[in-house]
Amino acid sequence: MINYIRCLWFCLAFVLVQPALVRAGEKSPDALSASDIQPGCNLKVVRYGYEPSNIRKYGLSLNWQCADSKPSVVDSYAADNVSPEVVTVFYTKKRDAIVLIKWQDQTQDSVATRYKVFAYRYVGDISDTPFVRLDRLSERFGEGFDGIVNGKQTEYPFKTAADIRKRLTEFGE
Repeated sequence: MINYIRCLWFCLAFVLVQPALVRAGEKSPDALSASDIQPGCNLKVVRYGYEPSNIRKYGLSLNWQCADSKPSVVDSYAADNVSPEVVTVFYTKKRDAIVLIKWQDQTQDSVATRYKVFAYRYVGDISDTPFVRLDRLSERFGEGFDGIVNGKQTEYPFKTAADIRKRLTEFGE
């Protein structure tokens, strides 16, 4: 009985804490509710293209899914030497979706984590896809590394949702 009560307490604590983690950008979820943008919809991160020789090597797809409809692909992130990982996904006040992806690069010249910010604008039904890519905004963050590249220590300045939000504010976004 005591184990049952502990299990119930743990499950309840997990359910209550999880939404706070998502809002704070501490941990990126596999699905992020978009009820403020479109009720009954969310963004989902889906793995695809496993390599038979290495099941840990795969690409990621960012999908838009609404209740009772087929998912549509917003974007995909291919595996280079390693699989991509979603660091954070969040929405802005302008209904943009911001995604930070990282890859652990390890070559003879570098041991670093590569980061790239991707931005998408929600356009609803006026396009074939509900989101369009905001390449100009994404490019303003650049692609960067954290670690040693060509023998030099580097640090990418936009590794968290808070860092990205601060920069977006500076851009007037």
